[in-house]
Amino acid sequence: MRACRRLIPFGSGRTARIALALACAGCATYRPVTMDDLSPQQRVRIQVEPEMLADLVAFAEGAEGHMSGRFLEMRGASVAFRFETPASYREVAMPRSAVLSIAGRESSPTRSMALSAAIVGGVGLAAWLGFEGRSSGDAGDDAETDALVPVFLFAIPAGR
Repeated sequence: MRACRRLIPFGSGRTARIALALACAGCATYRPVTMDDLSPQQRVRIQVEPEMLADLVAFAEGAEGHMSGRFLEMRGASVAFRFETPASYREVAMPRSAVLSIAGRESSPTRSMALSAAIVGGVGLAAWLGFEGRSSGDAGDDAETDALVPVFLFAIPAGR
């Protein structure tokens, strides 16, 4: 087993933590905005008053009761949003005063490039370790050694 550990340049626990951090970071961020700055169909995350939250509890996320959806339009003293779950959606008009906080979703090109580079680098490293590998001893050594077995196999179909 020692030979296998020497083939992997860093610990799998560290790799998993880095991959998880990149995946959780995502490629977008939510930043506080005013309702006047929102454009139609923009993704938003809002927090509403408890009375309004009771009607929309199916769309709430987390203990704070944030809801993610799309801003639709301003209708005088009210504002319209569209909230979705995998099974349903609901368009809701509510008074502007019922919205306690609102944040608009903005794409993050830097995070997108970093996540893409990490994925490509991880696939490249897996391919290099899985298909090329490194020798862990002398070629003439008859002692039994562990071999690195690839976890993922990639196949590229070749045309005939």
